[in-house]
Amino acid sequence: HEVVELVNIVFKYLSNKLIIENSNNWKKHVKQQLLKGGGSLFKYVAAEDNQFLNVDLNSVDTQDPQDFLKEQAQKWTELWAPADQDPHSTVEEVTKLRQEALAHESQLVLDLNSLRDALKYYKKDTLGYDNWSASELRSLPNIALSSIAEALQLANNLVALPLQTLTSLNAFLGKADGGVRTISKTPMSYRMQMRALNNITEWERVNLKAYDSACKGSSALTAALMRNVKAEVAEVLGLAHATVFNDFHKFFDTIDIPTLIQEAKRNNFPLKDLSLSLQQHLAPRVLQVSGSSHKPLNIF
Repeated sequence: HEVVELVNIVFKYLSNKLIIENSNNWKKHVKQQLLKGGGSLFKYVAAEDNQFLNVDLNSVDTQDPQDFLKEQAQKWTELWAPADQDPHSTVEEVTKLRQEALAHESQLVLDLNSLRDALKYYKKDTLGYDNWSASELRSLPNIALSSIAEALQLANNLVALPLQTLTSLNAFLGKADGGVRTISKTPMSYRMQMRALNNITEWERVNLKAYDSACKGSSALTAALMRNVKAEVAEVLGLAHATVFNDFHKFFDTIDIPTLIQEAKRNNFPLKDLSLSLQQHLAPRVLQVSGSSHKPLNIF
């Protein structure tokens, strides 16, 4: 009995000591992060607010992932491959675009160094649809990575992405106001290929307008702050002010491809980059939830 009592005393002493030590470490961490303006605390505080992103099958009519995916596939097919539209016109326009891109004089250059640079500044380390992560590609020796760069350069020369990569994984995320949306995971090789090419970046720079807030160096937060500042200044000056928001329903899921190609050409968008981007955008999409996948869906 005396031994058990002694063990309890020692346990309570060490437990309290550990609790106090962890509490002090947490207070120290909070102070350090606050001095940085919030730092990692933002992620910690927002964790509960972002719970809606997880799709809980217990909250929907069916708990079977395949039943859920089948139901969602029908809904998204109405947007991605509507029955009242002819897919052949899209195929014809995309094929014609590739032929024009092949005849265009501009070159898409991707060598080992440009691929290394693209990987160097890519911060996310999630797996692409091809099961590569940026850190894995970065860790490859030059003799291996150069072969990948050569394959991507061949794709640039032919204006044709490798058939093996022409699929996108669309995982479901919850929405704050209910319902679900998808986020598309493209192959890592495609992501790095597009990052290594600078034609689109240069086109965006040349075509930047004063009213553009979706541009390099800007953010949704910056745009929102500027709107608030203007509204507050107007209020102080006694002026009337209003903000008008345009909400495009399923914008990227309802783009008419032939119209997009026509307008891109009219605005001198780089044809080869456009052709490669559309090949991936129109690649079959696989819906996924809770580790289960649906069969690929056609997109046009």
